Amino acid sequence: MYGIITFDDVTNYGTVLQLYGLTRVLRRHFGIEARALGYEENHDFAPQEGSNAGGISIDRPEEWLWRGDRFLFAQRKRTVLRRFVRDKGLRGGRLSDYRDLEGVLIGSDEVFTLNAGITPARWGFGVPSDRVSTYAASFGSTTMSEIADRHCLPMVRAALSAMDHISVRDANSANIVEELTGKRPIRTLDPVLLDGLGAELQIAPPAPVRPYLLVYGYDYRREDPVVVRQIETFAAREGLEIVSVGFYHPWANRNLALEPETLIGYFAHAAGVVTNTFHGTVLGLLAGVPMTVFPTDFNRIKVTGLLEDFDLTDCLGEGAPLLSFSPDYEAVRQRLEEQRHLSLDYLAEVVQR
Repeated sequence: MYGIITFDDVTNYGTVLQLYGLTRVLRRHFGIEARALGYEENHDFAPQEGSNAGGISIDRPEEWLWRGDRFLFAQRKRTVLRRFVRDKGLRGGRLSDYRDLEGVLIGSDEVFTLNAGITPARWGFGVPSDRVSTYAASFGSTTMSEIADRHCLPMVRAALSAMDHISVRDANSANIVEELTGKRPIRTLDPVLLDGLGAELQIAPPAPVRPYLLVYGYDYRREDPVVVRQIETFAAREGLEIVSVGFYHPWANRNLALEPETLIGYFAHAAGVVTNTFHGTVLGLLAGVPMTVFPTDFNRIKVTGLLEDFDLTDCLGEGAPLLSFSPDYEAVRQRLEEQRHLSLDYLAEVVQR
């Protein structure tokens, strides 16, 4: 069995789907069973929460109602994702439950970010195998200057140099690895793109369903009320229902905490997608529908990098009307196939016995 070191978060569809994609590719193409391993996270760099971190005003009681609805939605979402992880057998035991696994893969997702702290397992320290490689690992928004400012250069350099194989998801991560090791790592597809989710994309939403604009993203109301007005105006003009999946927005017509397979089908059957997340962009790309993307300050590097990889930067919503760009998805599919071959070749080299 292979162990996978990635984020152990059952409140995030993207986190769960990238783990699902990697385990399924390993089983389907190489006959390898793999499970996510549990480990302790370090949060030494995380900011301390303030006494009123949420910023709720006693003069705005609607804030409390909104928070309550969002809390209940989050509980339903957590239940759905926990059930999916359990039923698909995605999670194994903790690191201490194993002694000598066939190998360990670190990734995908932002396993190398330093936003919260240094977690040894994500760098290959103390994992139960002598064969340690990465798959589509990412530093996220972490930069070389941040690594230096945190006095982590020696540790990061040593960890990367000790790994058998390294692949990364994005250009920023490739540049960091090259600077620290002197070797340019291969870039591989996020596991969701690698798997392709072909069967799931065919799942139609339960009937009857009005034509809808799908929204998948963090709290637009707080981040950019202008975007919310754009969404509402566009949907009203086009006669579309606003359906938010995976996140609660009080201005949406419907908020759905869906099983992951059903959520993917909602992307594929939407009139268009508006998102501000990396995996929302990934799913929109796979669905092949009109899409507008509003990166946040936190995820701008990885989201714009993904769009650049597939010549889709015209999908960026800043300064452009909603869903005004018609992507050439045939060219995207051809590019995906090329990258899938490269990514599978990399995995074949990693897991060869």
